[in-house]
Amino acid sequence: MAESECKFILDLYQEIYKIEKRLKDKKEDEIALARLTETTPLLMRLKAKLDSLKDTLPPSHPLMKAVNYSLNHWIALSFFAQDPRLNIDNNETERAIKEFVLARKNFLFVGSDSGGRAMAVHLTFVHSCTRNNIDPVEYLTDVFSRINSMKLSELQQLLPHNWRPLPPAS
Repeated sequence: MAESECKFILDLYQEIYKIEKRLKDKKEDEIALARLTETTPLLMRLKAKLDSLKDTLPPSHPLMKAVNYSLNHWIALSFFAQDPRLNIDNNETERAIKEFVLARKNFLFVGSDSGGRAMAVHLTFVHSCTRNNIDPVEYLTDVFSRINSMKLSELQQLLPHNWRPLPPAS
């Protein structure tokens, strides 16, 4: 029984990922429409299958662990279908933080809790720059030179996804 159930679930996931692959470079409105008309029905079938499997096997069975995990996290697992800006999984994020996860022990030596928070903020900005194809040194240099002269209402334009360098002085 469990083998055919696993195959059914994996086949549904495969179909969902095929849709996502096809939508990779599409506009948000196209993604939203495809997810509504194609992905959501598949997710509904998946949820129905997971619900039907609940409590059919011992809790320690690997399939039941996966079923319970999926049902307990269903909102988070399926939320991407409601927002075309979101990816189906967090693989991109996992890749982005991989080097920091590997260097985690080095972060034990930042000196203090406030030093750790400062490093976290700094690294967040550096990775936001990288994700937005911005040179982090150019970005931070520009931001530090402008931030004190800006109004509070203007600070949002300094966020990496909004930032534009000042034109060179003539």
